[in-house]
Amino acid sequence: MTEDLYTRAAKIFRSDLEWGIHWPYEAAGLDWTLRKKDPERYRRELDAYTRQRTAIVEWAERYGLKKSRVTCCPWWLTRSTSRRCEFSKCTHHGSGEQISDHHWLDHAICWIKDGKPAVITSSPYDISYAENYEDRVPDYGRIKWWVDSNENLSVTFGKGWYGSSTTQVVMWRNDRIPVVEPGADGGWCELMRRSRQMAYHAA
Repeated sequence: MTEDLYTRAAKIFRSDLEWGIHWPYEAAGLDWTLRKKDPERYRRELDAYTRQRTAIVEWAERYGLKKSRVTCCPWWLTRSTSRRCEFSKCTHHGSGEQISDHHWLDHAICWIKDGKPAVITSSPYDISYAENYEDRVPDYGRIKWWVDSNENLSVTFGKGWYGSSTTQVVMWRNDRIPVVEPGADGGWCELMRRSRQMAYHAA
């Protein structure tokens, strides 16, 4: 990772001397032991992660976003401060309402703008029907309910940066950011698949 990318990322994500940048899950899994064990594979996977990280940083910079320390449900977006729900009310982590948002909020990240809740991104593997819903309520219907119930919420869907056959869901406060587009596909998933295939055939 270049010094420029590190400096830019540090403004978006938490960082410390021990762990460096606190990347989201999908951008944090580089195996540093490959540097000595398999330098060629390390180079390929470093390139894949650098593309992934660049895609995330450029997307966040475009909208002036920083990653919140909070992970929560869309109720978080309705607040004026970045404050997590009480467990009994959260529809993501807790037991709020009779319908959960846990399924479509897979790999969720909460983003703040000027210290206020602004965007939630998630990357569910299948958002047609949530398998853990008792009545198999369509995720699209649930997501649409949030938008229809609050004029300040908007949503869009795209490929995003996670890959692995996921769909990126982007829900945001349209009174704080008029339009938000899905993140770009950094090609991480395909690059990692090729790298591991090459390592397998070389073994």
